[in-house]
Formats: sequence, C-alpha cells, structure tokens
Amino acid sequence: DDAGAGAPILGFAFEHDRVRLEALLPAAEPGRRRTILDLQSRSGPRTPGLRDSCASWLGKRLDKSQQCSDWERRPLSRAQIEYAALDAAVLLALHDAMAGNRTVV
Repeated sequence: DDAGAGAPILGFAFEHDRVRLEALLPAAEPGRRRTILDLQSRSGPRTPGLRDSCASWLGKRLDKSQQCSDWERRPLSRAQIEYAALDAAVLLALHDAMAGNRTVV
C-alpha cells in the first residue's frame, strides 16, 4: 500500500533520531527517500522542546518523564511503550495545529 508514500515523515529535533536510524537500517533506495519535516524548526523563533511546543500549540504539556529511562533494556516497560506511542502520535496533532487545524491528543 503506497497511500502515504508521498507524505512527509514527521519528527521533532529529528537529527539525533536520523543518525540512529541510519545506523540501524540500510540506506533507502534513491527513488524511495522521504521528506522529513522537523516540527521543532517550525515551533517558533527559539528552539523549544516537544513539551513546550505541545503546551504552546495544543494547550497541553506532554509528560516526558520516561525520556531518560533505560531504552536499551528489554523488554520495554508499559510506561515506556505508552510514552513512545504518545511521543510519536502527538506529532500529528502538532503538525495540524501548526497548519491551522487545531486538534487535541
């Protein structure tokens, strides 16, 4: 299914993630590269973190308490899995809010 093939990949302060992902995954085929839209660069004149951007754009503060937990340890805890899912899902709402379509997560 190529329904989202042309859609950009959303990220926030994505450079660190990009470096780690490239180390884990083989290089993409030249015709299959996707645009990465780093929402941090669209958050304002200073470079706020994701929690502050969510507060500004969505009116809610994101709980980042699991950010510095041990992500190398397996299995991941339920709290880590929920954190990772919300950390990714909130990018859709943040993108919509920045585009003028306010949504709530």
